[in-house]
Amino acid sequence: MLNVHEPLTIYTDISKALRKMRLRLLFLSPLMVVLFVMLSVLPTHDVFSSSLRWFILAEIPVLYFIMSRSLKKQSKPIVSLSSQGITINTLCTRVGFLRWDEIKDVRAYNLLYRFVGITLHDPGAVYNRIGLKRSYLMRANELVIPLYKLLRIPVAPINIPQEYLPMSADELMLQIEAYRNFYS
Repeated sequence: MLNVHEPLTIYTDISKALRKMRLRLLFLSPLMVVLFVMLSVLPTHDVFSSSLRWFILAEIPVLYFIMSRSLKKQSKPIVSLSSQGITINTLCTRVGFLRWDEIKDVRAYNLLYRFVGITLHDPGAVYNRIGLKRSYLMRANELVIPLYKLLRIPVAPINIPQEYLPMSADELMLQIEAYRNFYS
């Protein structure tokens, strides 16, 4: 039985996240070089096409630098569970605090990676409370849910990627469900 009587705080596993980002960089770099070479072979007479080639080549290292710097600077826990609710501060989705009664469903699923997805009873109320800047990614996720339902992929507006967790997505889902069932 999971202990739900004390708050649970989970921090990002930074070394694990950086390792996964490096692997992606190793995979994407050759593809970007091939694309760069393909665009270089084509005759270009305008500044836009020439700039696009250099942008494509520089994009991956710059994104890696920004993401790794953001990861290293993150001092807040990625997830905190308490008797009142859950606080979520992932790298991309800084939801903040959600009360247990606002959560409709929690599930683990695969979409290239393993995620814990959280759906809400009234997403609009939560989006308005946390503001447009922090809710834009959740709103975008909500827009694509019907498309993914056709493909039988159960995405959610709020997602916690397993790659940043020191545990599996399934273990976190069970912890969230245990707290939610006990306190709601």
